[in-house]
Amino acid sequence: MSECAIADMDKRARALGRIKKCFALAKSSNPHEAEAAMRQARKLMDKFKLEVGDVRATQAEEFSLRIGKAKSVPPQWIRMLSMTVSKAFGCVSFYSYGPNGQSLIFIGEIGSAEMSAYAYEVLIRQLKDSKRKYLSGVSVQGAVQRRRAGVMYAEAWIIGVHKRVEEFAGVTEEGERAIHAYTQRHYPGVPITKMKRRKLDMGAYRAYIQGKRDGESVSLHKPMGREEHMLLE
Repeated sequence: MSECAIADMDKRARALGRIKKCFALAKSSNPHEAEAAMRQARKLMDKFKLEVGDVRATQAEEFSLRIGKAKSVPPQWIRMLSMTVSKAFGCVSFYSYGPNGQSLIFIGEIGSAEMSAYAYEVLIRQLKDSKRKYLSGVSVQGAVQRRRAGVMYAEAWIIGVHKRVEEFAGVTEEGERAIHAYTQRHYPGVPITKMKRRKLDMGAYRAYIQGKRDGESVSLHKPMGREEHMLLE
């Protein structure tokens, strides 16, 4: 890429940043300030031949996660887990597979995509470990039946996880627009259906997760009565 092309990209990126700030100011309760911000935004968009979708796309990001060496689509239960996780963090997810193996791609608002990928990695390890322990403790005749039992267990496990995160699933209206704009520009062949609106914000979700972790770490010992103390003495 030539130095001129790189310079143009830098100017475009700076312009997008300035337009985003103008859009934020356009939400001001002061009508004069809001109008001035929109005029400046339109001026910059005309100068750099940018559209509203270009600006919205900058509010989203993607995070790619390599998940295997296989050259075909992964099993259904793995896809179920990625969809469950992406919904919980207000993202969309899809798989890329071919000669280079399988990758899972999350697209969401800034910060959400990486959080989704991290949550997926944690849950897939827990799921595989639980499935392995379950199958080692049951008697299933035949490789086909054993594989089928593993699939049924995994799908039921994911349904259980889905119920626990359903309350926090969804995305803001602004986030959905950003995801659609980003996907249309970078993955135009991937269909994105209407996303569920989030009932609770990410702050509430983080509070829930932290409270759950702290609660699980509590150790409650039964207090000893006077007679038990006397026996110990």
